[in-house]
Amino acid sequence: MDRASDRPCRLYHAGFVDRSRAQLDRYPTSGSAPMVYALGDLGAELLAERGSECGHLELSRRNRNAGRPFIEHQLEIVDFQVSLDLAVRQRDDFCHSYG
Repeated sequence: MDRASDRPCRLYHAGFVDRSRAQLDRYPTSGSAPMVYALGDLGAELLAERGSECGHLELSRRNRNAGRPFIEHQLEIVDFQVSLDLAVRQRDDFCHSYG
């Protein structure tokens, strides 16, 4: 296992991040698919202790029950946000600060 995949795995086993059961294929036909991780309860608690607002607790339960359509939709939203952010950063006529 390389370092890039070792860290999420360690964070998962420590309870800081979660992964949905919907990602686990019973009979994979094309090998292992990339795993999507979400902030878990311990991760949210740690961020809250450091001053970040993390929204709702009980994230772990909600994460485990998330279905494929929800996960795919969330990934599309984040992909759009990243693309938009990168496009805005390349322009000089937009304010680059958020919040």
